[in-house]
Amino acid sequence: MKEAGNTVVQAAADELGSDVEVISLNSTPKYSDSVYDGKYSFDLSRSTVDINSGGVTYTEFAKDLNKKLKETFKRLGSLDSFTFEIEKYFYINRQTDQTLQQKRRLAAKIEASLKTISLGSTIHMTGSSVTGLGSYNCDIDMCWNCYVNQYGDDKRREIHRMLKMARQKIRKDFLGAVCSIDVIRAVVPILKLELLYRDQETNKDVCFEVDININNYPGIYNSKLLHYYSLFDRRFSQLVLVLKHWAQIREIKDAQNGFFNSYSIALLALHYLQCGVKPYVLPNLQKLYPHVFDDPESLIKFQYRQFFESPIHKNSRGINRQPISELLIGFFDYYRNFDFDHFAISIREGRIIPRSQCTSDNPLTYCLFIEEPYDYKNTARCVTDQENWNIIQECFNDAYDSLVYPGGKTSSLNDLGIRL
Repeated sequence: MKEAGNTVVQAAADELGSDVEVISLNSTPKYSDSVYDGKYSFDLSRSTVDINSGGVTYTEFAKDLNKKLKETFKRLGSLDSFTFEIEKYFYINRQTDQTLQQKRRLAAKIEASLKTISLGSTIHMTGSSVTGLGSYNCDIDMCWNCYVNQYGDDKRREIHRMLKMARQKIRKDFLGAVCSIDVIRAVVPILKLELLYRDQETNKDVCFEVDININNYPGIYNSKLLHYYSLFDRRFSQLVLVLKHWAQIREIKDAQNGFFNSYSIALLALHYLQCGVKPYVLPNLQKLYPHVFDDPESLIKFQYRQFFESPIHKNSRGINRQPISELLIGFFDYYRNFDFDHFAISIREGRIIPRSQCTSDNPLTYCLFIEEPYDYKNTARCVTDQENWNIIQECFNDAYDSLVYPGGKTSSLNDLGIRL
């Protein structure tokens, strides 16, 4: 592991495991923009944005909100017990490294099976399993990277044909381990399966639900992007895990019925940690490292579990040290006041942008617009019904009120309906 010269960063890297490589902005890697000894290295000195700004723009209306929040936090008193409760919740419910390794072994077996259908094809794990934002029981999303020799409607038919072939092959190769398997026709067609089998390494029965798509490259890119944001600051993972549970309880994490998907919730949290607080919690990786995170060709080669150190961590100035309890309350305050009618959220720009500037998906059709960092489409395009949107906004308001006017002596996850 490379020396980072910083105890905070080093401790975080040590906790992630020995396979994490610490990369510092303060020195240029010996091997720039090349693959060496199994690691993809690059020249970090080409950063085009001042690191102190983080490549993000503090949202104007957040300034007034945060002034008022300071007074609210004074009234509430110590939030230490609430902070500890959230951290405990995260520790209990996060995906363990052992589960991740089990999923990787399964992905390798599925890849070997599907290579007989498409020679040279590969499987990429995507979604919550690899982003660091997943719970202990999250599904496995996989992208089957294979050659499809068709275009337009013919391409969709070919994808369905290949998914059906994959269904037959997995049924044959996994025998009695397949509990269910079916091809789902959707905007992005998937092969959905459930497997129950004995893991050879642990000699224990494991059960996983798996969704396999074909060549959905933005899913690979955004998974790696979120993965590195989760490595940058653990509060991101903590916030997302709590928010997804809360949204599930309130029944607004349900894309099929016109509400949020998990990805949109993660981007809402990410934007808030970039632009809703000052100093920022998360920078804009696409602006700070455009040669990696804004370059799909480089990003698809880039390995998981390397760790970035920012020069801002070299001293205490400019570091956001807000506890996760304050950030959770601030999240609900930010979005209950956000002008979704006129502004969209842009992670790649690190700021809010007028909805009229959104170039994809007819932006005014939707109740809100959260720009996907790579294909620029709206990740919240399921939210088109005004009644559903009213419910979501009411949930933001209720959550904020519940936490700043708690039922007990102090704010608690119980106020959000979450039980430890």
